[in-house]
Amino acid sequence: MVAPHYDGWFGVDMLLFKDGQGTGINPCVELNLRPTMGAITSVLGDTVVAPGTTGTFVIEHRSSNTAPWPQHQEAVIENGRLTSGTMQLTTPSPQALYRAILTID
Repeated sequence: MVAPHYDGWFGVDMLLFKDGQGTGINPCVELNLRPTMGAITSVLGDTVVAPGTTGTFVIEHRSSNTAPWPQHQEAVIENGRLTSGTMQLTTPSPQALYRAILTID
């Protein structure tokens, strides 16, 4: 139904579960016509993270817009790539309760 009208990202979310009969997989929980977290992290690894390093992509949450954000090491950029520290990936806003960050240890 979508294919003739759409050209772009397509993701399938799956779900692993454990019940009384063991572990199972629900192969299709949701279809996404947008980049999924896996697609975003793949692009970040290819374009932002310095070669030879490993990054962690996290969505942080705070309880209110007056609560402080956790502190992180300042980002170090070399040759246009993040080599250490933390880069905020979302637009800073005093009202935000969530933010996306990328950290290289």
